[in-house]
Amino acid sequence: MKTESIITLKNDLAFKYVFSEEKYLKDFINSFFEFMGISKKVVNVQAVPEYLIKSAYINGKLFFGDVVATLDDSTIL
Repeated sequence: MKTESIITLKNDLAFKYVFSEEKYLKDFINSFFEFMGISKKVVNVQAVPEYLIKSAYINGKLFFGDVVATLDDSTIL
């Protein structure tokens, strides 16, 4: 019997992996703003690339970093 696990965007690593792509994050946030009637737009997206955390307590943990979006009014998300 084969068991498959389901990973959704509620999973932090999956969310950061998908939305580290500038086009996806811009489209998602701009669509949300349009839906809510908010006249702001994402102008820049930055993502810290994945790397391995090394410490005495964490051994080889995969980490996808943070995703940051900057709006046209200089607000940072």
